[in-house]
Amino acid sequence: MDKTKEMRERVNAIEVELDALLQLIFEEGKSYAELFERAREKAKKSGKLSDLSNIGTRVRRVGNSVSAEWNMKWFYKSPTSKKRKPGSKYIRKTSPEGYSKDIFKSQPEWVKHVGSEVESRYQDIRRQSAIQSAMRKKLAEFERIIQKCEAEDGGT
Repeated sequence: MDKTKEMRERVNAIEVELDALLQLIFEEGKSYAELFERAREKAKKSGKLSDLSNIGTRVRRVGNSVSAEWNMKWFYKSPTSKKRKPGSKYIRKTSPEGYSKDIFKSQPEWVKHVGSEVESRYQDIRRQSAIQSAMRKKLAEFERIIQKCEAEDGGT
């Protein structure tokens, strides 16, 4: 087997592994979001108004990366129907690494505790996603070099 073809096959195998890695990072992030939502449901069921919170979170795949975000939630009355509809607004990150613990300062104690823990985990998720993305960029650069060599060698 010619070396260029073997390199291309190995690059393809690495791309498959990076896809699987990204899926694992995403699933880990989703598990932290679900942890926060379970705590929210538990607080809601407690019936104490002081335990209710309007902060929420979500994790999603965006291209070849994972995004972990916080948002403010609310309900509003629809002008066309009598039903209340949910709304939310993204909370901007305070740094590229993530959010300051200050976003939880006016929230109930459970949010301060669980939210801080989840955000700490999200910061790891964001770093893992960024490294995985950088690996993809380097792999694409490597693949371009292979293509250049093929073109110069006349495809042998």
